Amino acid sequence: MRAQALMKDESLESSTGSFPRRWLCKLESLLSMADDARRDALVIFSQQLVWIYGRAPGWAEAHLLSVLGHDREDERAFWSGFFSAGRFPGFELYARLKPFLLAMVSIQRDRSNVERIAGMLLAGWRSFDTTEGGERCVSNEEMRDALRTGGDDFRRQVLWYLKTWSRADRSEWSAQALVLLRDVWPRERAVRTEETSEYLFNLAIDADRERFTFVVDAVTPLMTTIRSGALGVIELTRAGDEELVHDPMALLKLLYVALAQSATDWPYDADRLVERIAADPATAKDQRMAELRRRLAAR
Repeated sequence: MRAQALMKDESLESSTGSFPRRWLCKLESLLSMADDARRDALVIFSQQLVWIYGRAPGWAEAHLLSVLGHDREDERAFWSGFFSAGRFPGFELYARLKPFLLAMVSIQRDRSNVERIAGMLLAGWRSFDTTEGGERCVSNEEMRDALRTGGDDFRRQVLWYLKTWSRADRSEWSAQALVLLRDVWPRERAVRTEETSEYLFNLAIDADRERFTFVVDAVTPLMTTIRSGALGVIELTRAGDEELVHDPMALLKLLYVALAQSATDWPYDADRLVERIAADPATAKDQRMAELRRRLAAR
């Protein structure tokens, strides 16, 4: 395919600054074609948007970014290419793309695109634009609105990234996770679903010892009960007693919010988990533990 061949042109490796005009003309020739042929080229070129914009921002604006907000099929081709590259753009390009990313949150239903938009916006919220006074690339307000309007799939994907990236970078992302949960996550009842609550539960049990109590305090106001098929409880039951009792009161707080009124609707092995932490003298005297054991007895 000519578009792919142009992206692999070896003569570009020795050039610096902007691209040769002759090479750009070849790209423009492909983009001037009609319908699917044009969109095939648009997909290939948009895969390299970060690279192209870095060397020829004016050209990228005129020939690639200009499709945004206009022809729907062209725009779909653009995002298909851009998302498939999986590269986070620089601040200037990110600011250009951000309004369209935010606008897609409430209307995008393709799961793979929801995943990519969630990752792009969460990474933007975590990034601070040093060219604009150190403000977040995605403000707290923008991220909150996205979480509010994006639906369960979007919220769960954000939490999945938050858990994954916190695990990879315990210091920075773990600290930012607490900021997101405390200061950004919407409080409306409509966003407190079983599915999202399960992801919040998993985020808490995955936290390291130093932050476990803080994460529990942050997630429990955002949760409702979790579904019976939730797997996080099973992960807890596989943990050794030492892991379970390092903060049994925080774990009790989490379970009290997460477990349903009827113990028949509890996830598998939740009863064993409750009995194990009930052996701790502090939790044994707590009214929440008494209530959980009452629910068990009523099965």
